[in-house]
Amino acid sequence: MDSITTYNLIVILSVLFVSLLFLLIPLNVLSTLTAPFSFKTFGIRKVKRWYSRTDTLANFFLWISVIFAFGFPFIPQGVQMARIIFAVWMIFAWLCTISRAVRLSQVKRSDIKLTVIFMINIVFGYGLVGGLGLFDHGGLWVRSFMLIDDLKKPETWNLLYLLRSPNFTCYLLQVAIVAFSTCNLWGQFKYMRLENTYKGHFLATYIIKSVLVSLVLLGFGLYGLPFMEGIYRVEETERLTQKGVASPVDFDAVNRSVDQLTNQLSENTHEENSDESNKEETEPVESAENTEESTETENSGIQK
Repeated sequence: MDSITTYNLIVILSVLFVSLLFLLIPLNVLSTLTAPFSFKTFGIRKVKRWYSRTDTLANFFLWISVIFAFGFPFIPQGVQMARIIFAVWMIFAWLCTISRAVRLSQVKRSDIKLTVIFMINIVFGYGLVGGLGLFDHGGLWVRSFMLIDDLKKPETWNLLYLLRSPNFTCYLLQVAIVAFSTCNLWGQFKYMRLENTYKGHFLATYIIKSVLVSLVLLGFGLYGLPFMEGIYRVEETERLTQKGVASPVDFDAVNRSVDQLTNQLSENTHEENSDESNKEETEPVESAENTEESTETENSGIQK
């Protein structure tokens, strides 16, 4: 497992610095800027049977997040479009959550509101950089799209595929990063709309929960890909860790790497099939030679 590089450390500290810098914006200015994303009471309806309320709009956003988390490899445009959609969706979720954090009617103290906003920024920042693959240079995204290419091959549906290839487990890790980051923000948005306070009985427990979510996102983003490639003992030439894929923002290079890796896998399978066919062709020739030798020995025995 690789240690934290200088680049990764700069990204981690940059998220902390920007989150702290964001707190310098006055709450009234922040309320004005995020007013279009608060949605006021739109989507909130009463459930007469249970004498409670539900947020249909937030539930709809949560379902979109879950569907995208599991279905992003099926986007036709590939890795580039999937990462762009994820970034736009995360920013939209962050703006909506911040708009509700500023308007918490049950929270009167501004320092508590600023603490809640800071923790939202932390979860958003680490979820964004981890989900975009800035730590592993898009390796989990590439492995996820390679899994979809592998599903087109019949040998993939064998149970041994799960023991040979890390693509499926890397896909699950990427699903976890996308789902944890987006659903956490939309869950807070829903709770704040219904309860008009932050999602926690005490501020300390809310901070601890946000820190744990951030650590999970950091852990998956930093060590998810190298850990899986280490477990599956992927050869050095086929690993996507560190700079094996592309620079963090070079989407075209990521798409090219997917094509190259899939071509290599197809060539390897073609070579294996050709070797097997050659073996099958040589075996009859050897058997024929053996039969000729046996017939010659028999004839010589008869003559004697």
